[in-house]
Amino acid sequence: MKQVALNTYKKDKYYPRVVRAIARILAKSDMVAPVEVLIEMGNLTKQNYDAWRNGNVPYLERVFEGSLSKANRILRIIGFHVHDLNMVPKNSTYLKRGKGKKYPLRFSKTGDRKVEEAYTRHYCWNQSQDKKQSVIKLANIDYSNLDDYEAWISLAREIEFLFGPMADEEVFQQALKQAISENRAFCIRQKVGNNISLKGGIVISKDANEIVWLAVSGKYRRTGLGRQLLDFAIGKLNLKETIFVQTFDKSIPEGLAARRLYLDKGFIDLKDGGLNPAGIPTVIMKLTV
Repeated sequence: MKQVALNTYKKDKYYPRVVRAIARILAKSDMVAPVEVLIEMGNLTKQNYDAWRNGNVPYLERVFEGSLSKANRILRIIGFHVHDLNMVPKNSTYLKRGKGKKYPLRFSKTGDRKVEEAYTRHYCWNQSQDKKQSVIKLANIDYSNLDDYEAWISLAREIEFLFGPMADEEVFQQALKQAISENRAFCIRQKVGNNISLKGGIVISKDANEIVWLAVSGKYRRTGLGRQLLDFAIGKLNLKETIFVQTFDKSIPEGLAARRLYLDKGFIDLKDGGLNPAGIPTVIMKLTV
């Protein structure tokens, strides 16, 4: 297993889960503790946490659900992510609770000082509440997986009148599956029981540094989801190079909302994009950050 590093941690499979866990904590507090993140992720039960706090477990990692290397991996991702959010670190002490002598509790099997400090270091949000809400909303976006495939197809059917045939086209289906497998497809899910639908989805091409596909389901339009998806996707592209997108020409009333989204983000018209498969005029836009 490769070590988690500053330039690779966002590609780690645990990263999206850490981001969502921290966002859920921020939704109810301005302080994030690593143990809270583990509980939110499902790697530590509240029952086991309480047993440890009461001195009935020798060290916290004893009841961590997963390997010790996984625990250390998640700790490093937490540290990198809160640093990226400009949160302020604050050292804390965990003492035994309940009756009897109070003494500092141990987190790790080895008692390694750096690992212990990583667990006891809390992080404080000290920026605007508007920015915090933006962080929370962005955390709703996830890397898509093949369990979402049928939901993507349903979303594609919804917008074929503007994009052209997609859902039943093998070329589109294969391209979608490839984007999902290459972690280039991101979505906001709506899950009810075992049924998955998409509020919105976006696909990028890292090779072309391009937004390839963006759609928001009808009932979720004009709620800011398109902007959230776009912000998230741009963050996955090369900001040192020009970013491209093909969207509707300004003469298309149904495409004005999409154009406005890109214009507000700083995109400008580059050149004529021709007709899309639905026969609608398009334009290529570019963004230079």
